[in-house]
Amino acid sequence: MLPQLEKALKLAIATRESGNLVKSRASFEGIITKVKKLLKKDTSIALKDFYVTLMGEFVIQYRLEAGSGYLKALGLAKDLLAYDRTNGIGNPLSFRSVSNTLMNIGDFEGAEEYLKELVDVTQNDPYKQGDAMSHLSLCLFRTGRIQEGEVLVDRAIRQILESERTDEFIEIHYTHSLMVKALILNAKGKTQEALKLAREALFISKKNKLTFRIKQATNLLDILQKRTKAL
Repeated sequence: MLPQLEKALKLAIATRESGNLVKSRASFEGIITKVKKLLKKDTSIALKDFYVTLMGEFVIQYRLEAGSGYLKALGLAKDLLAYDRTNGIGNPLSFRSVSNTLMNIGDFEGAEEYLKELVDVTQNDPYKQGDAMSHLSLCLFRTGRIQEGEVLVDRAIRQILESERTDEFIEIHYTHSLMVKALILNAKGKTQEALKLAREALFISKKNKLTFRIKQATNLLDILQKRTKAL
């Protein structure tokens, strides 16, 4: 049963990333209903871990819906993290659910606490740790610690590229790290270098049809190009 659920979750994530939030929400809700029923009979760690992953991805759904969805996402994320800790699962998505939602609402200092914990939790997985460090570096940048953020995002990019992962969603994490690096370079006055990374992020996003990354990379490019013209 678990392999079927995992397959359904991958499809729901792909639908969400394609930009069809209405369809992906229905898919997530359908899977959640099935898993909750199964948990009444099956209390294995494997199913609980899948449940945390599922709900973590559902938090991302709320965040992408934005608006009042952020508050719902934060409440759901904190409940999910409490569930994870109570059951001793240690699923990275439970931490990311809280940290990334806090970042969405601009609470970078609050997110930093959870991201530091996430970096520790993922220490045995360089790929996932690289993604965690990428988000932490953005918090450092947003709170004025530019140099510290640059050192960390450089390490994050190396770990993501050297992880030898075949994860079908690796481009989502890699393009995020490129955009964080671009923001930092721009803040240091290296706008041309920043533009190069932003263009790379946009190219990869378009190649892999990552709707929301395309939007983010396009917005970043617009900002950087305007700055270039103003110089």
